[in-house]
Amino acid sequence: MLDYWTEQDADGNVVRTHNDPCEYLLKML
Repeated sequence: MLDYWTEQDADGNVVRTHNDPCEYLLKML
């Protein structure tokens, strides 16, 4: 599971943190 602010890879390592929720949402599109 990915939380709202953090992406994780399959191993559960943090891939990227998101300071901007709009950036996060755009990346999901």
